[in-house]
Amino acid sequence: HPAAQDKVKEEVRRVLQGRTEITPDDQAALKYCRMVMQETLRLYTIIPFVNRTAAKDRVLKESGKTVPKGTIVLLPLGIMNRDPDQWEEPNAFRPERFEEITSHSSAKHGYLPFGYGSRTCIGNTLALTEGVVMIALLMQKYRLSPEPGFKAEVIAGISMVSKNGIVVRVERETSFP
Repeated sequence: HPAAQDKVKEEVRRVLQGRTEITPDDQAALKYCRMVMQETLRLYTIIPFVNRTAAKDRVLKESGKTVPKGTIVLLPLGIMNRDPDQWEEPNAFRPERFEEITSHSSAKHGYLPFGYGSRTCIGNTLALTEGVVMIALLMQKYRLSPEPGFKAEVIAGISMVSKNGIVVRVERETSFP
């Protein structure tokens, strides 16, 4: 996504001004980097399913079937994150959908990259912070592009992985000091 990469690079240049140490204030100012991280997690869900136990009997709207209290329910996060009823152009990479605090950045809209409720991943804030820092530092020095002809073979297990790895081209930015 060259346009998104250019936007990240511009934000990193403006915020970091050539520095390689990222402060908490810098992290807060790297808003587009965070949106890119969130959109990446939406499209490429790390954990494909989470399970929950029904707290009470529920009738499903479309089928009219009842899910009895105590039933273990699997939530398919990868499908929820690409649900056309919740996401405009669900398969498109559009970090701007996370621009507004009231947008799809909540569980109400099916965005659950780290789970939800009492069983939310305790490392979610750390993971988002690390992701933003990693994106900023990489984009400060490098340009990434897909390797022509490479297609990842995704395997859904406990986590989503690529059977054949991830292959990208990495070019050093000549404008970096």
